[in-house]
Amino acid sequence: MMTMKACLFTICLLLSVGSMNAKIICNDHGDWCYDGYTCCPNQQHRIMCCPLQNAVCCADTWCCPSGMKCIMEKKWCVYDYEAIFSRHHMTPANH
Repeated sequence: MMTMKACLFTICLLLSVGSMNAKIICNDHGDWCYDGYTCCPNQQHRIMCCPLQNAVCCADTWCCPSGMKCIMEKKWCVYDYEAIFSRHHMTPANH
């Protein structure tokens, strides 16, 4: 028979594993991404999941960190003032 301490440990373990796989619903069609990701619609009207929270969705399958904008020709992310040191390579989104 399981002791109360072992039972509580098991419940806590199950809850923590469940939260690691938490999902967010992206639209009315039931498309989803993992919690902490950003839902990005692509040109084919499918949802791509950017592995950055509160990301900026770029064209097709790319995304940038929050507060940056996409420069698609070079696959860079830059701040609005476009300082040379503010660039960041784009992150590919996936499904």
